[in-house]
Amino acid sequence: MGQARNSSELSPNIRSARRSAMRSKQALPQRVLFFILMALLLAGACGYAPKNEEVILQLRVRPDGSGIMHIDISLQTLRELWISSCKALIERSSSSIPKEKIQVEERPSEDRCRLSVHFQNFQELRSHLEETNTVRRLTLDPGNRRFEIDMDVDVNFEKTEFILDLPGTPLQHNAHEARGRQLIWRWTGSSYSPRKERIWASSTVEPEMISPGLLVLIVILMGVAALGFLFLRQGGLPRLSVSRAPAQRFCPHCGAPLLPGARFCSHCGRPV
Repeated sequence: MGQARNSSELSPNIRSARRSAMRSKQALPQRVLFFILMALLLAGACGYAPKNEEVILQLRVRPDGSGIMHIDISLQTLRELWISSCKALIERSSSSIPKEKIQVEERPSEDRCRLSVHFQNFQELRSHLEETNTVRRLTLDPGNRRFEIDMDVDVNFEKTEFILDLPGTPLQHNAHEARGRQLIWRWTGSSYSPRKERIWASSTVEPEMISPGLLVLIVILMGVAALGFLFLRQGGLPRLSVSRAPAQRFCPHCGAPLLPGARFCSHCGRPV
């Protein structure tokens, strides 16, 4: 009896532990960026602190809410660790983060590699950003033609750069540099003393422009249509001109030519 009672008391704890394990397993694929950065920090704490470490985060947002996020990292001694960590996490990702949306590209000529994350809407973008950053505001309102972002960025490297390609014209921001629709933030730091820096910006939302190739095709078609209209308006193919002068009249009696409007023949005198 005692053993049965102990088993019944432990079973809720076992079930709770199993549920926690399942939740942890489901949440793992959603934390790609978090585990990558943690792996880098752990390697730095173990004595593999690289020199000239640099990370560039680039976020491109389109007017429809889709876009792409790039993370370029240049770590000479941790380069292989970065690549292997990215590939391992991609292999373990589930349907919550489709593999085709995450790409790892090695660039030996630049001594860096790139992690790219594609997103179709702001809900997907928020799920990627919230793993390692504090997102206070991230909205895209085409009705009011406004885009807003307010979040924290991890500064764990010697040089950290965040580039934001806006879906319109900047209105307000705290960026260190602005180049048209592109805002740039730059910080210096260290993997031994990580910190967070706040970025915020807002812009107008402008419709996507027509591609140059499509624009040229439209202009050509309009020109052909205009030439065809003028051609048809002028009667198409050229025709022989016909004189509109009155035809020459002749006397039915003697055959002599008649004067214009004459009622009698001037040669035979008969009425015509």
